[in-house]
Amino acid sequence: STAAMLVTAAAFPLAVQSFNAGDKAQAVAQIALNGSLLTGILAPAAAGIFLINEPLVKWLVAEPFWAVTIAVLPLALLSGMLRNLRVHFADQVFLLHERTGWAVTITVMEAVATVIGCVAGVYFGGTVGAVAGAMAAHGVMTAFGFYLAVALLGLRIRWGDMVRIALATAAMSAG
Repeated sequence: STAAMLVTAAAFPLAVQSFNAGDKAQAVAQIALNGSLLTGILAPAAAGIFLINEPLVKWLVAEPFWAVTIAVLPLALLSGMLRNLRVHFADQVFLLHERTGWAVTITVMEAVATVIGCVAGVYFGGTVGAVAGAMAAHGVMTAFGFYLAVALLGLRIRWGDMVRIALATAAMSAG
């Protein structure tokens, strides 16, 4: 979350500046670039924490909580990464186009879906199931947010950047 906020605070004003100058295409292109920067921060950070999950947990968490923390941390990481991508990437297109109602609606829908997912998850899988339910809710709402941003407001994902980030993250992880 902190990394996502730092990227957003640094890069979103550039998109707003272009938008206010009348260059809406450049503003949306800046959001796409910001999304690549955000992904370039989040993906390796999440992969790194995932890879050191067990030693990290054993270093930072009291022993009675090791097993559950080791089980839920990867799901929680993915959940947080998905949510931050939506909030600090797709939702920025809504803000830029003054469609704040869309962002609020998606956030409310996500909250409801998260509660439902957590309750169902607890019922079917205990604590790990609850976290998986939250992750599923965040995944679905992230996909929905990006669908709206791309289909209705012209966001173009920089897929070349995303592939390079994925390859670099995989190489880092392998190392």
